[in-house]
Amino acid sequence: DVFVMSSTSLEFFGITVIESLALGIPVICLPNGGVPEILQHVDPRLIAKNNSFQALSAKVIWLMSISDSEYNQLRQRCIDAVRRYYSDTSVQQQVLSLYEQ
Repeated sequence: DVFVMSSTSLEFFGITVIESLALGIPVICLPNGGVPEILQHVDPRLIAKNNSFQALSAKVIWLMSISDSEYNQLRQRCIDAVRRYYSDTSVQQQVLSLYEQ
């Protein structure tokens, strides 16, 4: 399974990206907007090199060619990243630390 975020417009956050990652579904995206920042927490290899659909399709081909073991590890990193950076508790702590500054 893979979720491809092929939007060429600036997507500032993308709740569908977080939802996919929370389910252990790797997301591949173009390098614009806020989605690449989210995916940096998972694996920077999920971000296309440029805004071309050739670069995006190359990432899909790469993902489909990795071993089952590596894919399962990637799925776990997706879940772990959401828990660490985007869970209710994590976001609450981040907001509180901003107010404390």
